[in-house]
Amino acid sequence: MAGFKRPQKKQRIKRQPSTSNREEAVMKSLIAYKQGNLIEAKSLMDKAIKIDQANSIELGLLATIEKRLGNSERALQLFEKSVRIDQKNSDILHNYSGLLQDREPIKAIKISDQALKLSPNNSKYLERNGYLRWKSGDLRNALKSTIKAIKLNPNLVDAHVNLGAIYKDLGNLEKALAFTLKSLELKPDNPTAQMNLGSIYQDLGKLDQAVASTLKSLELKPDNPDAHMNLGIIYRDLGQLDQALASTLTSLRLKPEGSAALCKLGQIKMALGKTNEAQEHLSCAIKYNTQECEAYFTLSQMIRTDGNAEELIESIKKVSTLYLTPKQITFIEFALSNCFHRLQKYDQASAHLKTANQNKLILFPSNASKIQQEISMNLSQPDPAEPTTISKNSGKDRIFIVGMPRSGSTLLETILSLNPEIKALGESNSLTKSIAKFYRQKKYDTDRLNLYEIYSQMEPIGETCLKYTVDKQLYNFIYANFIGTHLPAAKIIHCCRNPMDNILSMHRSNLSPGNSYTANLEDAAKIYIAQEQAMQFQKTRHSNKIYTFNYDNFVNDPEAHLRKLQEWLGIEFEERYLHPEKSNRSVITASIVQARSPITNKSINGWKNYKNLLEPALKIFQKNGIKIE
Repeated sequence: MAGFKRPQKKQRIKRQPSTSNREEAVMKSLIAYKQGNLIEAKSLMDKAIKIDQANSIELGLLATIEKRLGNSERALQLFEKSVRIDQKNSDILHNYSGLLQDREPIKAIKISDQALKLSPNNSKYLERNGYLRWKSGDLRNALKSTIKAIKLNPNLVDAHVNLGAIYKDLGNLEKALAFTLKSLELKPDNPTAQMNLGSIYQDLGKLDQAVASTLKSLELKPDNPDAHMNLGIIYRDLGQLDQALASTLTSLRLKPEGSAALCKLGQIKMALGKTNEAQEHLSCAIKYNTQECEAYFTLSQMIRTDGNAEELIESIKKVSTLYLTPKQITFIEFALSNCFHRLQKYDQASAHLKTANQNKLILFPSNASKIQQEISMNLSQPDPAEPTTISKNSGKDRIFIVGMPRSGSTLLETILSLNPEIKALGESNSLTKSIAKFYRQKKYDTDRLNLYEIYSQMEPIGETCLKYTVDKQLYNFIYANFIGTHLPAAKIIHCCRNPMDNILSMHRSNLSPGNSYTANLEDAAKIYIAQEQAMQFQKTRHSNKIYTFNYDNFVNDPEAHLRKLQEWLGIEFEERYLHPEKSNRSVITASIVQARSPITNKSINGWKNYKNLLEPALKIFQKNGIKIE
């Protein structure tokens, strides 16, 4: 065998696939893609890529197909390779920005900007650019891009949806509603638009419509975690905490690391009195998303020690301030103000409080004029239309707590609800609804109901163990004459406190949109005065039906003043009523923490620490002859 050579194999020459084969594969792939056959489209485009791995267009097309199939990692690699070869293809850049929008939002905006430079009048590119900038908080440029997109294509449904969302974040609820409704004219079965509509109705205080729109969204898309979360928020505002909890947990089952839903879960747990669980959920929300600004604010409401305050300030420093919406800034500034308040650094607390309320007014302009008009209108009609019959017992065992927000009303409601015979209704709107329904009745209706009968239908006592109801809709002071005339046996408790402490507490509390006047110190003082004047007038007309509950006097001598109040109500005093911290009731107002704390007088004259900030309100009180101690 020595010297024997194995005959050499004849090498085969590889034939390069022809260009026509590649073009045919691309063509068939595009046809399959348009027909929705994504797997076939991918297989064919893969063949084309093997023939020519340097064709940026085909790489981009394959990336788009992979993106549609959910293969985001490979799609990302293909897009990056395509863009390295050619940065002049606007369609590929546009699709690439869409893949990046949740992964790298800032990079997505830069890629989208590149696409727009190449095709500045492409409405779809403008729509995407507006959406990306809205998500990042750049509302001014988001608005600009989206408006231009709609001008170029008035029937662009998603652009109308996005514009409604942008206007909502800018605080223009009127335009937000208009553009969202327009989008639903163009596409009635759009689940995102229905969800956004529900959120807008919530901000407008139209909670029944908010529920209906959000449920409609979930009919169209049952597995949307954001819609379930929004429904939970609305149920929370309605005081239906069990349903709020269920909806929020559903959202988290669909999206376990949803920071916004975790924040809402923390707020619900807080309302249920489960503080430790609330803090845990809120901390998780920040862990998953350092930009979850509302979570910082909610945590700031539960600060127990100086150490907690300092830790929270350090956490807030991690927030990127490049593009924060007015709403996010509001939460952050209120949180910082609460932290510095705890540390008794009142100058810094004042500065952050001022910024917080300035941004809040961008979102929700003061509604002082509207409230003043309602007060004046009801005072100018001193004698409500008489019902067909009035029984002296109408309204018996119905208690109404009225006055200004943050006047000690939630503490009082919590104390009264410790009585097992009392049903706390919270901030019910039943009286205003009852009055509206009463006036809608025809005079000749044989089954015409009086106001108390209508109210009782809306707020039945029902359970045999319950004897009284407490309605804590504070703005019912506007309708005190209706209560006195139509529910003559009802009791009205008017809560009040030092005007300046009241103003400060409202200004610090980030109250709901219906109280937006509280962000403006002058308007808050004017509403306080109008409320006080209205109640003084009603006390002259219904003196035996209205009790003045002075918070300052109460916290300085709780037992004496509570005994006096409960004697007036006809309720027997018990020692446990002096311990509201032992209550297990749900609280959803801004006074949630204080309502579960022992009675204390620490907040009295606290306004003096903020005297410079509160100067505008002080001047108005002094001008109107109101003495401030």
